[in-house]
Amino acid sequence: MPLTLLQPSNDIVFKMLFAAPNSQESLTALLKAVLKPANKIKIATIKNPEIPKNEAAEKGIILDILVELTDGSLIDVEMQVVDTKNIWLRALYYWARIYANQLQRGEDYRTLKPTTVIFILNFEQFPDIPLHFHHVFMLQHLQLASYTHPHLRLDFVELPKLPSAEDEASESGAPAHEQLTIWRRFLLNPEAADLQELIMTDPIFKKTKEQLEAVSNDPEARRLAQLREDARRNYDSSIGIARSEGEEIGLKKGIEKGIEIGKRKGLEEGIEKGRQQALEDVVYILSHQGIDVEKIAQILNLEQFTVANILTNKTKST
Repeated sequence: MPLTLLQPSNDIVFKMLFAAPNSQESLTALLKAVLKPANKIKIATIKNPEIPKNEAAEKGIILDILVELTDGSLIDVEMQVVDTKNIWLRALYYWARIYANQLQRGEDYRTLKPTTVIFILNFEQFPDIPLHFHHVFMLQHLQLASYTHPHLRLDFVELPKLPSAEDEASESGAPAHEQLTIWRRFLLNPEAADLQELIMTDPIFKKTKEQLEAVSNDPEARRLAQLREDARRNYDSSIGIARSEGEEIGLKKGIEKGIEIGKRKGLEEGIEKGRQQALEDVVYILSHQGIDVEKIAQILNLEQFTVANILTNKTKST
């Protein structure tokens, strides 16, 4: 049976693939595709190559790859699998932590080096920007857009957002098969049929796929990848349950608030504030719970005929 490759879009597989000592060439090529630097990228060291195996199932574990270049600048790259709705805050926190940790007590601020955080996202973070999949943010002068400071840079690459060749060219001015596009496709599906010829003829992608095959052949790597996938599914499931429960609680509280407003403010103020529809819904819900017209009128401080008319009109409308 042919080997099924592990998915590089799994965050622990991503780190096992790119943080290994023999993977610097692949990591360098990926960073170059994202950052498009004016000068060559030369990695001095990967500062956190270890994989915390005993904590692989913990959803809060950080699986970043922190790289120091030969010029001292720092690049932190991480695959983000789950949309936790706090990606901006996380990116800024990562950057601030890495930037601040460069200095020891008493050291000169002038020794600080540029720091970049790259989040490769396996979800869409910017759905309102459909033609752009790579988003770069820097410290910039508000009035003079051309004035930026190189010490702060945040990159977000959305893997699922695959624009057409025309969109690709309009975004970057580069051919549709420019390097970042190929990396995105590889990270999403390294076994895609239309990638295989390119992989076999490009030394970097050929080597990266061979490294992925080696990782995929490792039983321990497969176990850890499955743990991460199970943790992601459990997280998605718990979020779905929490959302359903929240909607149910919200509906209940909304009804209670409607009753409270009706008791306290009466129908006249409700009409003035455009809440007639909400009041009618509360009357209908109370009636549906078996409360008679007289009791509803007492609860909401209404005339009985008003409650009766609301129920009659509601019945006709349905």
